[in-house]
Amino acid sequence: MKHNQFRKRNKHISKKIKLKKAIKHRRYSSKKKYSRSRRLQKGGLKDTNGSKMGINDTWSIPDDTHFRSFQEYIFGSALYAELWSTLLEECQKKGIPVCVITSGNLPGIIRTIQLLDLTDLVKEVISTRVDDPTKDPEGIPLNPVIDGSRHFAGQKKAQVIQRIMTEEGIPCDQPEKVAAFFDDERDNFDQLCPSVFPILTKSNKQRLPGAIVESQERLLENTFYRELRELRHRSMLTPRPESLYNYTPPKFLYNAIYAISGNEDFKIENPSEADLQQIEIFRNMLILFLDWDRTVSLWPAAISFQLGKYYQKLQGYIKVTPT
Repeated sequence: MKHNQFRKRNKHISKKIKLKKAIKHRRYSSKKKYSRSRRLQKGGLKDTNGSKMGINDTWSIPDDTHFRSFQEYIFGSALYAELWSTLLEECQKKGIPVCVITSGNLPGIIRTIQLLDLTDLVKEVISTRVDDPTKDPEGIPLNPVIDGSRHFAGQKKAQVIQRIMTEEGIPCDQPEKVAAFFDDERDNFDQLCPSVFPILTKSNKQRLPGAIVESQERLLENTFYRELRELRHRSMLTPRPESLYNYTPPKFLYNAIYAISGNEDFKIENPSEADLQQIEIFRNMLILFLDWDRTVSLWPAAISFQLGKYYQKLQGYIKVTPT
């Protein structure tokens, strides 16, 4: 799939971003298929999260068509799937750790990352959620206590970031920015380390009505949206416009990829002062922190894979590999 196809669908992006040549989606190349196989063998995220949570297998979607459909369902479009996957790959190449810090569903996000074939690119997933058995679906915790030393329930995300940076030996109190943190809630930037650059993903300015309608139409046709509609989207006659999900503007991802990789295919035209500031910070970045819901993922909550009914609904698409 080529980016020039994306430009037709996202005219509001194409006016600002010009790719010098078409970039093929590496997920579909023979090299990428080999890479996927290698990742499953390495296990990736399970080494820091999965095994401690009793997740002793890896889920994957072997069929390419279904895999692409799942990517679009989670990320919101093929373009976002390409950008987020590329950003994580470039971080891995440069030795930049990527940590997901969420206030949501820990097992759900880990299983989703497995199905997206990103386990080898994310170092750790941490949840700050305080579980409530009276509200959690079927009383199953969304942030189970498995390892007390890695349980951060009730803590601010800024506290978690400071802890991780200390563990990584990365300075937290210097004025120079050496880390970045994507999140859709401004409150999560309170008390953030001076050396962490906050990136507020809540931006409705780049959501034009035409793009929103197209996004809705694509989701209505999506295999996984249809499969999960009764379980997950029963109250939605049509998918809500992506602008309501405070989704990360694509330009932020282009800036990050260009800064880290130096690949001018991701350089935007006529960058603003804010863009140039972002690019300079990403060039010096030593670690990347990401919120998940409404930031990486289109949706406001992860799929509740801790509940058996979700796996049962999708088991025809999923391959389970013991690890």
